[in-house]
Amino acid sequence: GSSGSSGPMMPPVGVQASILSHDTIRITWADNSLPKHQKITDSRYYTVRWKTNIPANTKYKNANATTLSYLVTGLKPNTLYEFSVMVTKGRRSSTWSMTAHGTTFELSGPSSG
Repeated sequence: GSSGSSGPMMPPVGVQASILSHDTIRITWADNSLPKHQKITDSRYYTVRWKTNIPANTKYKNANATTLSYLVTGLKPNTLYEFSVMVTKGRRSSTWSMTAHGTTFELSGPSSG
């Protein structure tokens, strides 16, 4: 291999949103630039961003993760969110990954009827 790899980083792949409750979604992904066992041995980190489509001009929130998953909490019940992930290592960042979608569960409570 040549040691002059200064191109952009590969974005994370296989982004999935697992709905855990009415306000919590777990995001998981894989990183093709890691070895096969997906063990992170350097100082890279991941940025997860998410937003709803209502209203349409909602801004993204984001958070950093140093593992291949992130727990997004404080979401609204019964709401569709979209998620994407990027990886940063040193001064290099990838583009945003493909978008994953997840809808939180309805707020379970006393049923009215």
